[in-house]
Amino acid sequence: MIEITGVQAEPGGSVTLTFEDKRFTVAPEETGWDWRGIFLAGFGIFMLLALVSLFGFGYLISKAHLAKLETANAVFFFSCFGLSLLSGALSWLSEQIIDFFGSGNPTTYTLAVERIAGIQYEQTDPQGGLRATVRTADGDVVRLGAAGAKGPELYRAFDRMFRPAAPQDAAAPQYGVR
Repeated sequence: MIEITGVQAEPGGSVTLTFEDKRFTVAPEETGWDWRGIFLAGFGIFMLLALVSLFGFGYLISKAHLAKLETANAVFFFSCFGLSLLSGALSWLSEQIIDFFGSGNPTTYTLAVERIAGIQYEQTDPQGGLRATVRTADGDVVRLGAAGAKGPELYRAFDRMFRPAAPQDAAAPQYGVR
């Protein structure tokens, strides 16, 4: 198995290529922070703290016998509770919509040798950078660019994938033995 990271795919962005068993897999690399998830987690923690503090204020207000503040506190408490439920429902709904229509993010896919119609190589820089244009049997085109020393590594991986495997069961020649 050969794995090459940091390859630029068109379309797809930065990907990792894995070559094994007469096929290669293109997997998108992680892009960093999930800001939406961090925001929703922060909002959830804030709502939890608000609910706990309002529950505590409600207890103190009831002990002080302040009826008007009890009503305002209860309204605010249930408003925060409703907002936290609404944000959770909207988060779930947005995930469902994104999954239904597709996220637009690159997905992992595998191409077998039989599905590849041809590969054209182009050197992109003097340090060995390489762009491989892969054409599939159904007409799709993927350009894979590897900079610097990863270029020759990409070429060798494709070359190894297309070469027939040497027979493993052939007996080794015995020289000088009679």
